Amino acid sequence: MFFKKKIEAEIENEEIIKITFNNDNNYSVSFYNFGGYIDSIRIPYQNNLSKFEDVLLGYKNFQGYVKDQSYFNCIVGRVCGRISNAKFNLNDKQYLLFANHDPHHLHGGKEGFNKKIWKINNIIVLFYYLLM
Repeated sequence: MFFKKKIEAEIENEEIIKITFNNDNNYSVSFYNFGGYIDSIRIPYQNNLSKFEDVLLGYKNFQGYVKDQSYFNCIVGRVCGRISNAKFNLNDKQYLLFANHDPHHLHGGKEGFNKKIWKINNIIVLFYYLLM
């Protein structure tokens, strides 16, 4: 198995990297450190390992992921799903959230994890995000 890293873009002075893993049977998966978006999953034809099919629904270029509002193949959060009417109660206190799917809060709101630039550990693929 091998992998390659390619600088795809730059956002707010941070490199957006596309990582592709490829195994000995020519199966591969590619993803970005931007939002954890999976870009492709390529599976070879059984009778010809040099030909393959991308079996993932996605965008043709990186800008599609930057503009994405459908949460295709990404890390969602801080919540996964909708919070009804963009508010909730906890310990007798009401919290109001950003209503990005009016009138509800969906998958993390105005800027969820799908729009964050994740750090990459070079030893293993390990996404992490530093809250500031």
